[in-house]
Amino acid sequence: MNLSTDLTSIEVREGWKKYYLIGFLGWMAFVAAIFIIWPKQTAFFFYNTFSMGQTASLFFLIAIPAICIFYYLDTGIKVRIDQNGVWRRKDGIIEWNTVWHFHTTILKSGLSSNTHYLKLKLKDTQDQLDKEITVKFRRTDKKFVDIRDVVSYYAQQHGIEDMGHEKEI
Repeated sequence: MNLSTDLTSIEVREGWKKYYLIGFLGWMAFVAAIFIIWPKQTAFFFYNTFSMGQTASLFFLIAIPAICIFYYLDTGIKVRIDQNGVWRRKDGIIEWNTVWHFHTTILKSGLSSNTHYLKLKLKDTQDQLDKEITVKFRRTDKKFVDIRDVVSYYAQQHGIEDMGHEKEI
């Protein structure tokens, strides 16, 4: 990635949108098949007085598609890396002048669900000693190579040491 011509900031969002949509549609097809295969039992389930078991089952029937739709419609930013620093909801902005060094790690956990970590070691201050912030990247819409390139770009500008990239198995 040549940052002199490309963007020098990156916004990382949820990347598995199509899988959430497939999950929602698959769950709806499964529920529809149950209604078609056992129409009397499902009618009895809904038109009978509700018990605790029926309430739990109904909650389960509604919860799965609700979660899929929530993540499908989620357009929020997980992590933003720009000239100000690294921002995420949990920590807010981590400014470049507070970072001492960084390194990245990849954890191989399957065919396509690798987990990447950006570990930022912060400079020691009176309030914090030996603090490291770990930013986890999994199921994102951006490639981790691009994310690392943007971090490296700002690390060079601010004199932050790049401790390299390691792979865990």
